[in-house]
Amino acid sequence: MNVLVTGGTGFIGSALVKRLLREGNRVGVLSRGEKILDISPEEEVKIYRADISDLASLERSFPLAGNMNIIFHLAACTDYNASKEKLFRTNVKGTLNLLNLAVKRGIKKFVYISSIEAMGPITKEQIPAEESYVCQPVNAYGESKLEAEKQVTRVGSEGKVETVILRLGNVYGPKSLSFISPISSAILSKNKRWLYFNRDRYLWHPVYIEDVIDGIMKAAEIKGINNTYILTDAEYITVEGLSQLIARALDIDARTLRLNKIEKLCLSLRRQADNFYHCRGDSVKERPHWIFSIEKAIREFGYSPKVNLREGIAKTIEWAKKEGLLPK
Repeated sequence: MNVLVTGGTGFIGSALVKRLLREGNRVGVLSRGEKILDISPEEEVKIYRADISDLASLERSFPLAGNMNIIFHLAACTDYNASKEKLFRTNVKGTLNLLNLAVKRGIKKFVYISSIEAMGPITKEQIPAEESYVCQPVNAYGESKLEAEKQVTRVGSEGKVETVILRLGNVYGPKSLSFISPISSAILSKNKRWLYFNRDRYLWHPVYIEDVIDGIMKAAEIKGINNTYILTDAEYITVEGLSQLIARALDIDARTLRLNKIEKLCLSLRRQADNFYHCRGDSVKERPHWIFSIEKAIREFGYSPKVNLREGIAKTIEWAKKEGLLPK
């Protein structure tokens, strides 16, 4: 296939590019900046420079190949501290620009990489939330991803391009420490800048990078329009559970972690939750969990996460140690 990946230099995008190349696809990457693509010298990728929110720039740099089969759209502003204007300009306007060009060029399929942030947290009674859940994002980033989903759905419903929306969980793995870095810092250096969930009450749903890429590839083969799927792990966990797994991967006996220290850490940082998520009112207090169902993806295209949390965290910590990225 002839494939275009936006955001192909990012953590998830670069992993997707590697998988696409490994399976014999011809890959183009659309990137705004000068970040180097992490590929081998023998791997050929065409790089297009453009800002997706700037239609003129995009039209100049957009591939001229009319036989392109599919666009994987991962490019996004993921800065939670960015203004709503900036988030919507990149995540909504940029997505619409790409959609319109996809229709104009006759591209067959548009795979939009969204996020569980578009859905927002849920109550205990709603666990696990499915794709039909009435989305209630709690920050501007989530709102921008949800609005972009609406644009994908609208254009897809016109029947000119097949669309797939994938709501990813909290993706982690080698080359991205994600939540592992702050928890490791808390364990190793008593850095109290994270762990905004209560240690034993709030549930969270990470997913390993290889499983996400496998899900994206399988979902792209689905026929039809306006398919939406959640891609997370098969298991979920509390932050205390994550702390225990990370401690073991760091060769620290988890039993030696003094619970009162973890409790103080969680209580201290829980007060920062509203600021971290830019929430309205008590929305996080009312809906503190991030647990979602993958049954639809399992049923419709055989999604099957293979790397459990213990294994995935161990692999990520091992990589981080080799790279010297953990605090001493």
